[in-house]
Amino acid sequence: MAHCYGRTRARPGLVKLVALILAFAPPAVSAEDVDLVVPRHESASDTRSVYETELLKLALGKMGVVPHVRPYGRVLAQDGVVGALSQTDDGITVAWFETNAEREKALLPVRIPIDKGLIGWRIPIERADHFDQFRHARVLADLVPFVAVQGTGWPDVAVLEKNGLRVASSGGYEAAFQSLASGKVDYFPRSIIEYREELAAHRDEGLVEDSYIALRYPGASYFFVGRQNEALARLIEAGLERALRDGSFDKLFYRYFAEIIEVSGLQSRHIIELANPDFSAKDLLTRRVLWFRPSTLAASGAAPAGK
Repeated sequence: MAHCYGRTRARPGLVKLVALILAFAPPAVSAEDVDLVVPRHESASDTRSVYETELLKLALGKMGVVPHVRPYGRVLAQDGVVGALSQTDDGITVAWFETNAEREKALLPVRIPIDKGLIGWRIPIERADHFDQFRHARVLADLVPFVAVQGTGWPDVAVLEKNGLRVASSGGYEAAFQSLASGKVDYFPRSIIEYREELAAHRDEGLVEDSYIALRYPGASYFFVGRQNEALARLIEAGLERALRDGSFDKLFYRYFAEIIEVSGLQSRHIIELANPDFSAKDLLTRRVLWFRPSTLAASGAAPAGK
C-alpha cells in the first residue's frame, strides 16, 4: 500500500499508520511504501543530496516505512523549494536546508540537525592569486575589509551581516562561484562538508581553499515538510531519534563525512567565532549527541564512504 504525503486531502489510512508506527517499535507493524518528492539541486555537479537521501531512508526505515524517493521535476532555488513544499498537489514533499526563523515559520522543521551542525563550520573559498589574504586573520574584525558572497535568500547572508561582515548576494548557487572567480567578491565561506567537492567541480576557475582560518557559528540543517504534513514530520523525527539511540545515525554520518572533516585540518586553523541570533533551537545545543565536535571524530571509528 503506497501513500503520497505530498497531498492534503484526508488520508485515514495514513493517520492510522502513523499512530501504529509511533506506538510500536518495528517490526511490530508491516512495512508500508511511501512516495516522496525531494528537491532537484541547482547544479548537476552538486552531489550533496546523497547523504541526506540515505539518512531520510534510514529514519523512515526505523519506523517500518519503505520510502520511494524521486526528484522534483525542475530545478528550484532555495526560496522556490520553500514555496514548493507548501503546495498541496504535485509539490515537493520533504527537503533539507539550513534553518532560520523565516523558514521555520513557513514550514514544519524536524528539529534534529541532520548535519550535526557542520553547516556552521565554514572554510573560505578564494581566488588562487589571493591565497594568503587571511594569513594574519585572528578575530572577526580582521574579516571586515573583505566581501563575502552568498546566494540570494540564504540564511548565511543574515548571519554574516549581523556579525558586521560585508556580504554580496549573487543570485543562485553557480552565480556565487562566478562572482568570486571574476573578482567581484573576496571569498565564499562554505561548510566543511561542501567545499572540497565544490572546488573539484570548479577546478578550472582558479579557486582554492583558504589554509589559515575557519568560521564557526551555531547552525543546523533540518528536514522540512509543508505545514500540511505534520504526520510525516513526526514520523521522520521519531525515526531519527531511533537512529540516534542505536548509533546508526552516527555510523552513516561519519561514513560520509569522517574523511572530509579530517582533511579540513581544523586543528591547524584559527577558528573565528560568529554569533547566530536567528538560531531558534538553542535548547538543542545541550544535547551533545546532536552535534559534531572535533574530539568526536577520532572516537567515531567509522570509515569514510566507499572504504
